[in-house]
Amino acid sequence: MRGGLEVLLIDDEAEYLELATGYFDANAPHVTLRATTDPTAALQEIENRDFDCVVSDYEMPEMSGLEILEEVRTDAPTLPFIVLTGEGSEEVASEFISAGVTDYVLKGGRGQFEDLLDRVDEAAAEYRRAQFVERANERPVDVIERVTDAFYAVDEDWQFTYLNSAAEELFDVAADELLGDSLWEQLPGATETPFFEAFHEAMDAGEPKSIQARYGPWDRWFRAHLYPSEEGLSVIAHDITEQKKQEDALRHQRDQLDEFASMVSHDLRNPLNVALGRLELVAEDCDSEHTEHIDDALNRIQSIIDDLLALARQGESVTQIVPLDVTEIVKDAWASAGNDQAEMRVETDLQLYADENQLIRVFENLFRNAVEHGGPDVTVRIGTLEDAHGFYIADDGPGIPPEEREAVWERGYTGTEDGTGLGLPIVKRIVDAHDWQIDMDESEDSGARIEIRFG
Repeated sequence: MRGGLEVLLIDDEAEYLELATGYFDANAPHVTLRATTDPTAALQEIENRDFDCVVSDYEMPEMSGLEILEEVRTDAPTLPFIVLTGEGSEEVASEFISAGVTDYVLKGGRGQFEDLLDRVDEAAAEYRRAQFVERANERPVDVIERVTDAFYAVDEDWQFTYLNSAAEELFDVAADELLGDSLWEQLPGATETPFFEAFHEAMDAGEPKSIQARYGPWDRWFRAHLYPSEEGLSVIAHDITEQKKQEDALRHQRDQLDEFASMVSHDLRNPLNVALGRLELVAEDCDSEHTEHIDDALNRIQSIIDDLLALARQGESVTQIVPLDVTEIVKDAWASAGNDQAEMRVETDLQLYADENQLIRVFENLFRNAVEHGGPDVTVRIGTLEDAHGFYIADDGPGIPPEEREAVWERGYTGTEDGTGLGLPIVKRIVDAHDWQIDMDESEDSGARIEIRFG
């Protein structure tokens, strides 16, 4: 589920709240996460706001998670409530289920926040859908008529009992002509599609179910939510054909970029390596000032190829968000982009969530840019922003004039004769792919200061 969730997180460990907030800010823009260490204040928040899910630590000194749950259930009996616990066992699970906990998540270890986000999304989605069906049963029919998705209901014999106007358009038949008719007569060939099985599973099990699949007879893609009851089955169907076409187009574009990157890597690198090797042999046999210039030109071609490959392959999307230690990432990047004369100072112990390979590429390009513009003995500092929602890279080089600070993110801009003008645009694309913001300013030493802010 993606779309404006309000989630309350309660934990007596401020550090855990900070890490969780950082992960949700980076990976869940659809979630507004409110975090607190105070259970009393949390209960007051629940009274005053409409949350889609509450997440609480199990063991806390002032009030346990289950005690908070008991208070919540007084006024919000169906509000999803997820418990965080440091241990998992059948006994613990049984206690949570008996208390009415929606789900529980183990704290600690890799993937804990990804797991928590998945559970929150799933629980909140079911909660919202149940609310929709409940409101649909309580409110006048004209409310359902204003729903843009197709909404229809069938009885236990699969006969239509209600269709809104969007459902009429879906079946291309007026509602009064369909009432009492069989759903399967209006869906020819449905028995050979995933929808037929899903509809029957929901009806037989009496449990809500969701399905996203292609309906072959109409050559269309649909996402359907199924809600069984004693009277039959209610269905909310949304046509996602255009969305699937866009996804296919983007996938095709990525494939083309990969093909281009592979072509560049194979068809250009091989002859370039041959040229560099031959140049070494020439330099051994011939003492000429021209060999140094040829070597510079070939290495410039090598640099352009590296940046073109990065531009083709990086920054379009993040593949794996994981918790990272900035100190370690910076060391790896400096090893490949720094030099023996320049100095790098790490003045932060920041933990963040990012795609590791792409974040290394960000630091490599920024370090290389600082050395190229600031000289071989430049000093580069990495620190945490004052509000702790990001980091900066500052140097003591000549800096970038204010009127040029926007242009540096555009392809082709370079301040040196041998620059490719691609390094900073690559950084910008990777930062954008993480949903971060990047800005340039002047450092304390009158050099350049790059600020990257989360969310």
